[in-house]
Amino acid sequence: MESTIACILAAGYSQRMGRPKALLPFKGKTFVEIVASLYEELGVPWIVVLGAEHRRIRSLVPLPDDAVLVNPRPELGPLSSLQLALRSLPSRVTGLFLHPVDHPLVRPGTVAALLDAHRSEPEAILLPLHGDRRGHPALFPRSRFEDLLAAPLDKGARWVVRQSSECVREIPVPDPGIHRNINTPEDFARWVDAADAEIDDSPEFRS
Repeated sequence: MESTIACILAAGYSQRMGRPKALLPFKGKTFVEIVASLYEELGVPWIVVLGAEHRRIRSLVPLPDDAVLVNPRPELGPLSSLQLALRSLPSRVTGLFLHPVDHPLVRPGTVAALLDAHRSEPEAILLPLHGDRRGHPALFPRSRFEDLLAAPLDKGARWVVRQSSECVREIPVPDPGIHRNINTPEDFARWVDAADAEIDDSPEFRS
């Protein structure tokens, strides 16, 4: 039986931002809540990997205990968080979404398109494509989990994508949110203005 799970990466120090990106607010929710609700809407289980700020984040956001992992060495980079998540997965999981918490504007249709592609090509690494640029989230099949676990920490998941180019599939989506990430307070201020305009103009975000 097909089973996918989403891994939300939120263990970074966010030094340039000055506060955890997981707690950045938008439309009355934090980034981590927005990303989690995206997968809940589509019936996809999720886990979130937190780091040094895990106590602060959990004191402010109601995250289920069984959905939280804490990376004791977040300074080792995002791949260390992903590897921690992979080691926690049950054997029935056939695919893993890799979703950085600083990409909260990904649309449900994008995740749905990746799920459909996973059902058709369960051995493929699936990457959303908007315009001529790939983005997040990526969907990795179980057959590549060992590659992710063996990848050099300083190379990241992209190393596996490059090493496995023959099984990479790009999934075109009408979703600029796959590219939206932020690193500084100035980025965040510009991002909020742009995101408000983008949501107001998009029928997918209208009630």
